[in-house]
Amino acid sequence: MGDTHAMGSDNIHNDQKAELTLSSVSLFSGIGGLDLGLIAVGSRIRVSIDHSHDALSVHDHLTHTPSLEADLSTFSAPAFDVDVVVGGPPCTAFSHAGYWIERKRNGTDAETGRIHDFSRIVNEIRPRLFVMENVPGLLYKTHRNQLDRLVQTFRAGGYTVHGPFKADASHYGVPQKRRRVFIIGTLSSREFQFPTPLTHDSPRSAGWAFQGLNDENCPAERGEQIPIKYAELLKEVPPGGNYLHFTEQRGYPYPRFKWRSKYWSFLLKIDPNLPSPTVPATRVTYNGPFHWDNRHLRYRERCRLQTLPDHTCPIDVAPASYHVG
Repeated sequence: MGDTHAMGSDNIHNDQKAELTLSSVSLFSGIGGLDLGLIAVGSRIRVSIDHSHDALSVHDHLTHTPSLEADLSTFSAPAFDVDVVVGGPPCTAFSHAGYWIERKRNGTDAETGRIHDFSRIVNEIRPRLFVMENVPGLLYKTHRNQLDRLVQTFRAGGYTVHGPFKADASHYGVPQKRRRVFIIGTLSSREFQFPTPLTHDSPRSAGWAFQGLNDENCPAERGEQIPIKYAELLKEVPPGGNYLHFTEQRGYPYPRFKWRSKYWSFLLKIDPNLPSPTVPATRVTYNGPFHWDNRHLRYRERCRLQTLPDHTCPIDVAPASYHVG
């Protein structure tokens, strides 16, 4: 079944134990973003499962809850008494960034199977409630058959399915525009109401998130400066802008790019007065969002934009940065 990283409830801080009432299991846990949400609402996490050793190393440092390293595509779970199962199956098969790849566009990408691994394991565990998170691309017409199959599997397991619900993290106190889709399932037929936005009219900004960070507690990182080919152009991009700044349509005197010829994130720069654009999990040389100081985001800045605590991981653990986003 894999390697156990942190065994037993004694890993949960004593001051949290008194508040924990719900029991939960986390699938495709990554470094534990959803797990932090479970803890915040008073849940005792019985186990968090992911295939990535690096991700679970950060997870254990962050959450102090039991975890299991296992391949969920072949994992089989027994039914046991648990209140909630949550998970964010890998979204690459449905992401907007991969839409130009034919196998992702037509729904034949092997990664589409991860959402069905989630539904299979949910039906095996039989929690009272489940929460599945993914990208809005799951709702594209080209993926409709995958979504229908997913919902049918949940219903066959006896669940009332609520959603899909679309939400933007910036409407819930996160200093980042991050659009996601949630599917909720309950064994009861009671009506479910998705949480009302909290900060729709007054979102938190990236500048707000970075308060207190400096070169000492958020040091420079290798590779944060982009290569010279576009380094000078990045300096010209206004906060909130991207490569379109250098097009004829935007009035640039000597156009460098054609209109809509690149990804939106190409040379995309954060406006400190607004929520950051979506932060990806991996750094791409010329794709942002970039800091307004004309460089890639540093690890602790990425954590702040995800509302992860500064102690998420020691700042010298390089693999960790590839799981924040």
